[in-house]
Amino acid sequence: MPVKVMNGNYAGDSDTGNYFMNWHAEAWTIKSLPDPQKPQPLAVDMTLVEYGSSSDVEVIPRIYGAFSQVDHFPMRTQLLPCGLPPTEDSNLKSELEKLLLSPEDLPIFELHKLQQLWPHQSDPSSLYHVDLKPNQMTLKVTRDMVTGMQQEYEEVSVENSDLTSRNSTSLKRSPIPERDRGPVTGQSINMPFWPGGFDPLQVQPTDIEETDELNFNTCELLTDPPNFGPGMNFDRIISSENKVEVSKSSKIPISEILTTDITWIEDDKSEEVIDNNSNDDDNIVANTESQSQNQSTVLKEEIDSLVNSGNVPVAEDKPKTVNQRWFSRVNMDQNIDNFHTIVSDMAFEWPFELDVFQKLAIMKLEKHENVFVAAHTSAGKTVVAEYAIALAAKHLTKVVYTSPIKALSNQKFRDFKNTFGDVGLLTGDVQINPEAFCLIMTTEILRSMLYNGSDTIRDIEWVIFDEVHYINDDERGVVWEEVLILLPDHVGLILLSATVSNSDELADWVGRTKRKKIHVISTSKRPVPLEHFLYRPPDQKNDKDLIKILDSREILLNDNLREAFRRPTTTKKISQTGSKNTTRVKPKTEAQIYQFLIKTLMKKDPSMVPAVVFVFSRKKCDSLASSLSSTNLSTKDEKSKIKRMFNKSIAVLSDIDKKLPQVIWLSHMLEQGVAVHHSGILPVLKEIVEMLYQEGLVKCLFATETFAIGVNMPAKCVIFDTIFKHDGNCRRRLNPGEYIQMAGRAGRRGKDETGIDIILFKDEIKEIDLLNMIMGKPQKLESKFRLTYGMALKVLRVEHLQVEDLMWRSFAELHKQIQKSSLEKRMEPLQARLVSTDFDCPNCAVDIDSYCEKLSYYHQHNKNLQKILLSEMQAKIKGRFVVVNNDTHQNALGIVLNMRTNSKGEFLCTTFILVAKAEEKSISLKPKESRPYSTELFIPYGGCHYKIEIITENDIAAISKNSYKIKTDKIMEAHSGINFKENDDNEDVHAAMLELKKISENNPKGLQAVLSFSDIKRFDAAYTNIKSDYDNCIASMKSSKCLTCPHFTEHLVIARNRFIDRQNLEEVKFKLSKENLALQADYKRRKQLLESLGYIDERDVVQLKGRVACKINNSELLITELVFENILSPREPEEIAALLSCIVFQQKNYSAPNLTDALIQGMNIIKQKARELDELEKDYHIQVYGTYTDNINFGLVEVVYEWAKGKPFAEIMKLTDVSEGVIVRCMQRLESTCMDVQSAAKIIGDPVLFDKMIEASRMIKRDICFTASLYIK
Repeated sequence: MPVKVMNGNYAGDSDTGNYFMNWHAEAWTIKSLPDPQKPQPLAVDMTLVEYGSSSDVEVIPRIYGAFSQVDHFPMRTQLLPCGLPPTEDSNLKSELEKLLLSPEDLPIFELHKLQQLWPHQSDPSSLYHVDLKPNQMTLKVTRDMVTGMQQEYEEVSVENSDLTSRNSTSLKRSPIPERDRGPVTGQSINMPFWPGGFDPLQVQPTDIEETDELNFNTCELLTDPPNFGPGMNFDRIISSENKVEVSKSSKIPISEILTTDITWIEDDKSEEVIDNNSNDDDNIVANTESQSQNQSTVLKEEIDSLVNSGNVPVAEDKPKTVNQRWFSRVNMDQNIDNFHTIVSDMAFEWPFELDVFQKLAIMKLEKHENVFVAAHTSAGKTVVAEYAIALAAKHLTKVVYTSPIKALSNQKFRDFKNTFGDVGLLTGDVQINPEAFCLIMTTEILRSMLYNGSDTIRDIEWVIFDEVHYINDDERGVVWEEVLILLPDHVGLILLSATVSNSDELADWVGRTKRKKIHVISTSKRPVPLEHFLYRPPDQKNDKDLIKILDSREILLNDNLREAFRRPTTTKKISQTGSKNTTRVKPKTEAQIYQFLIKTLMKKDPSMVPAVVFVFSRKKCDSLASSLSSTNLSTKDEKSKIKRMFNKSIAVLSDIDKKLPQVIWLSHMLEQGVAVHHSGILPVLKEIVEMLYQEGLVKCLFATETFAIGVNMPAKCVIFDTIFKHDGNCRRRLNPGEYIQMAGRAGRRGKDETGIDIILFKDEIKEIDLLNMIMGKPQKLESKFRLTYGMALKVLRVEHLQVEDLMWRSFAELHKQIQKSSLEKRMEPLQARLVSTDFDCPNCAVDIDSYCEKLSYYHQHNKNLQKILLSEMQAKIKGRFVVVNNDTHQNALGIVLNMRTNSKGEFLCTTFILVAKAEEKSISLKPKESRPYSTELFIPYGGCHYKIEIITENDIAAISKNSYKIKTDKIMEAHSGINFKENDDNEDVHAAMLELKKISENNPKGLQAVLSFSDIKRFDAAYTNIKSDYDNCIASMKSSKCLTCPHFTEHLVIARNRFIDRQNLEEVKFKLSKENLALQADYKRRKQLLESLGYIDERDVVQLKGRVACKINNSELLITELVFENILSPREPEEIAALLSCIVFQQKNYSAPNLTDALIQGMNIIKQKARELDELEKDYHIQVYGTYTDNINFGLVEVVYEWAKGKPFAEIMKLTDVSEGVIVRCMQRLESTCMDVQSAAKIIGDPVLFDKMIEASRMIKRDICFTASLYIK
């Protein structure tokens, strides 16, 4: 029924706001958007709904305070069921009638604003458009198998014609229509393509054949629709003629297949003969059929003979290998002199000779095999990427190059565009040429494309993962794992990484996940060898302070190292809280050190500049650079060139932005040949620094660690200001991987014979720690996979995918994947043994399995019980009787001589045990678990003897309540003597044996006075439950019917073995199940939280809130809750943008902002919502990686608010002490967040919020914060 919504309101002198209603698939949403700034003396919300073809109107009033002065309307969102929305509560009816039926009471001015009614407008032309159904048939060309000539056209059915991006994950689905395609990254309504390495979808075969007439007897028809009552009942009468015999064997002789095909061809020829000679007699037809049958018979015999002789291979399933390796390490020493013969038609040529590892990688790429190239920094891994791009261009396919950081993406875009021309760039805020064959993007963009089922994925031949060791990043490493898991099967993989210690392990995981062999090409050879120096300056200044400790052959110079550690320094040792062996250098002294060091490096022959100084603090980078402001490192020509390039580059800035303090300061520093590079620098200035550095115009560059990640800008010399850094948790020494990554920037290939690494010895460090950092093994890659709400919701919306599939294939579960094949192989014999050990005994078949289970539980509970009793009676245990029941003794009586505990917390009791004379030499007992439960004590007939053994609580069946007068110390003394074995007639030993035998004979059914919980006065619930379970097991075993079997003892052994097999089988099944996943429990709790908030229902179907959360890329739950609770919509665009900055701003130290009352109110609401989510996660015991309260940061709210209102960048910098580069980065991320909220508003049908988010994006997206990269111009 068509419904139209009309909005209106009654007000005394002004409108109270906009009111709207939008139809969704799930519900009506009614919202009010008042303007709190306008007075509202009389306010009654009115919403008119026009429905039906007759345009009937229904009034829906919403009254918050009729005939009363109100400051503003309370906000609320109401979800109504499908259909016509109901009216408000009945108590409002009288007030509504009074308003509607008494127009004389209404204000007499501004009547045109009291109610607005839009007449029904018909649009018959909208019925003309009908979506076309895909073609069900197509034409297929029949060709001659010899000549290839076309013979005829045949009309055939089109497979998968009904598959679309909305209902299928298959690559065979129809392409998305141009009008619905959306951005190149895809849309969240699309289903992702089926990931490679996943088991293929099992299409349920249908038993209904296409016939002209429906056969109700053979068709499996549903009798009633889902969720409906009883429907039509078809009588299924299966006649003998409808029964089809299905062969149990899955193997079909190849002769039958070939003969069938050939017979069909011969039959066609026979029909042609009949048609052409229709006037001939039947003999011709008969002869033709006979000849055809004879030929078929002869051909069948020939084929059978070939198959039987073994000349024709028959395809069979390959057996699964146990612990199959999915990687192969390529031999780097093999002879490849014939490289140009093997790869005769190179897709790309270089003006230099390739290294061995590059040639080996190219040979693998030519075969479309997957490679993992691990080499040192600046070794030339980009050559492999360039060749893959050239192959894609040659094959007319696409290639994707992913990078961990946006700056590297921009640089690669410039480099590849100059080389290949047709190159596109996709980052969070930039899209250039998205239809290009080579796409440069961040890994997060590729992940979005995979989740959104972008059609671009179809054409991708290669995906190049640069700096894949970034998978070790705690925050973003999970992105790499997700992408590698989700990539379709047809995509080739190229992994480029610095040297890592477990490259084989990572390659095995990737190969096992994608079911592809990964070829590991790893080289530790550096194109430019490194020399390592220590610089520990004394009071006097001379170049001897530069001490070489490791030469280019990686030989340690011990004498120089010892000299460096003996030499005095100008540093002064201080003590700090939480930090040991730290030193402090005065700023003036540091300036002198760098002035002298840089000048010394420049005077060397050859010169040792350009130099990169790694400093792990942005502020210190600036201060050290400023200390060299008076040091002139550039010539006049270089200064002139620097000035021209700088002025040309900043031409993109406005006049006022060109006068920013950072721009002026850096311009002066660059003219001196000094520069800085860190996240606090404006992006356009960083790019200027990089370009000038590549031109050789920057002699000394102070940079943070990010400069070493992927940016291909080698230096002659690398200097470490310190070898300690703060990683967010503590101050620690650099690990070998971090040091190698930065030190590898030293040495320019083709220019330098060696690279120079210099460590300023300002920190107190041990010699062994320094050597471990320099010469230690590279970093080990570890899984950082974690669950997020966005990941769970995006996967849950796909019918055939499960979150467990991603968890199972994560790097963290590699060891379980390796064990899978061996566990499956172990499961088969267990299942076979369980089937073959069924009981024929009528007595035992009833409950002997239950008896075995109770017997096992009894031994477990008894162990816990005895351990508790021993712990309570440690001081009084000596001299007590114990019943020993283990594999050696069956209810033998013993005396505790001494007791102690081991490192595992087990009680070790030295016990004097009564045995039979014959048991002294040989003991033949069944295992304890295979013997029936019994308390009867062992009685030695025909003579007794003893043994002194050390037993644990697991060997004790009972402890006597009282101790006996046995001289345990004398027995222990005799036991420890040298001639103890000869003293069988020892008086104390003999007395103990007699006492034990006497007690056993007097208590054949078991000890009567047994120690229990009541004797140790422990009655708490934990102990009581153990005793209750213990007693229940005994009672259950005593009442078992299997005890009446005359062969119960023998049958118990069989049942016990079967019980063990069943336990082992359950253990194997558990290890192979989803419940064994490390994150399974956390995933279940997250689903419960999502269900409680309405993101999914009880069937895990994603609801409206869940679909909105899928569009949010950061803090999904928090932003979604803000949208649905109508917290953002009533506010102004600049306020919304300012408040959302708390999601993207990460810096912890900042000056306090000065906020308006509206911003303070919004900030408090967001903080409250964050606390509520934190409490909810705490209630559900969810493993969090940072609370919402800790992750939100309101330090830039004032800055963003003023920026959105149009203030220049120079003025907003006066409002905070946050660096310029951090602010720009925050603005760029904030714009992406605004776009996410805009998409959310579109999904829920909130046009007001939608328009406001567009306006907010427009307000902040201006001037220097969104200046285009110099690399993409």
